[in-house]
Amino acid sequence: MFFEICNSKLDNFPYNYQHNNLFINLDHGWKTAYDEHGNTIFYKGYLDKGNIEDFILDIARQEEPFLTGNFCLIKCFNQGVTVKTDRYRSFPMYYNKVCLTNLHGDGDLIHTDSFVMLTDNLEKIESKFVLIDSKHFENLSFDDCVTKVDHIIKLKLETFFKHHLLPLNVFLSGGIDTTTLYSYVLKLNIPHQLVNYFHTDLDYFYLKNHYTLSNFWGFGQIHHWSKPCILMSGAPGDEFTARSPTTANMLLRYYDTGIDELLPDYKNSLHYLYFSRYIDLFKSQNKLKYETLSQVIQECSNMIVNDYQHWHLGHTMVYTPFRDLEIFETVASMGKQDLIDQIFDSTVQKELIKRNAPHLLNTLSTNKNTGNFLENLTNIYT
Repeated sequence: MFFEICNSKLDNFPYNYQHNNLFINLDHGWKTAYDEHGNTIFYKGYLDKGNIEDFILDIARQEEPFLTGNFCLIKCFNQGVTVKTDRYRSFPMYYNKVCLTNLHGDGDLIHTDSFVMLTDNLEKIESKFVLIDSKHFENLSFDDCVTKVDHIIKLKLETFFKHHLLPLNVFLSGGIDTTTLYSYVLKLNIPHQLVNYFHTDLDYFYLKNHYTLSNFWGFGQIHHWSKPCILMSGAPGDEFTARSPTTANMLLRYYDTGIDELLPDYKNSLHYLYFSRYIDLFKSQNKLKYETLSQVIQECSNMIVNDYQHWHLGHTMVYTPFRDLEIFETVASMGKQDLIDQIFDSTVQKELIKRNAPHLLNTLSTNKNTGNFLENLTNIYT
């Protein structure tokens, strides 16, 4: 879902469309539609609920983004172009006086609570909207949290796969989030291929931008097929289930504790070695103080929706069900001890796996992102 809008045709993009004084340069996989006035619309990605083709005109008209999913739409009109996305945009956008792009970071970052129009002379018109509404939160029990998250994920997968019939590829890395999603694939009997190899098709865009893509951590380790398909990804599960170091520790500061203080008691947890890398970060947050649960959840929410990770590459649609603010709000609302257990040991996901496909618990890596993280997958891949 890469693009660059500028005043020249770019050789590192396979598709280049001229509109007035602008060139819209796109990677593989974009589709074209037209509005009622004959204006050209380029779009790519998916909706959480429904078929994106049925909502193209609604998305093109929207001022404040209201639909969720993982998509981008570029609409041409008389004076320039507008860029529309899902409400919690998955990718960064950068603007300078010569281009608007999500391929490289040369320019000013446009935050998620903005949508932009680019005029024919490359002037940016930016509008803000309220991305995170103020809400009141009270503590949930562990069981209530698991039940609610289970309902959200199950409904999302059932709805998505009613409208998206491309081949589904799943690669298990021993990570808790992808394994959780795979447990739903098994429980719901969703047709899929379990991929037991690392795969990257070398298409035009990938070859031209290989080094640049490596600057995005998610695209340095992603599978890529040149034929249209769906790749299920557990990202950004850390962020949206309260296990990302910065925001997890912020939540604990509401309870007057922190990961650095608790770490010695959780040496056998999934995240012990991972969190041990961030001691300085945790100590720098020791003075944080939050008066209400709602305050800290809102501040964390604003951070995670600007933590860009996975979007689509070429014809490979990357499906990221954990990109859901309701999941984060639910998990973050658990009481102190349940939240601590989730932060250190992903207890919510483990319970979901236990309910859906308990044999997968034995495939999880012993330590997150550390050492031989594939070591427990022998029964799956061999």
